Amino acid sequence: MERVVLVGELVERLVLERLELERIVLVGQLVERLVLVGQLVERLVLERLELERQQLVEWVMARSELGLIARGRGR
Repeated sequence: MERVVLVGELVERLVLERLELERIVLVGQLVERLVLVGQLVERLVLERLELERQQLVEWVMARSELGLIARGRGR
């Protein structure tokens, strides 16, 4: 009877260790996915900033051209 109890405890411990290992693997997979999401967000933010920078440059160039045209007409 004592052996049955010991085997039962051993099986329980092995099952718990297996569950803990599976949890660790799942957490690792979650971390990998979060890193990928972070990289995607970073890329999207950088693309958005570049687009805004280009639009600002175009706006400044257009204002400069309008200023030159206005000064040219004023002469």
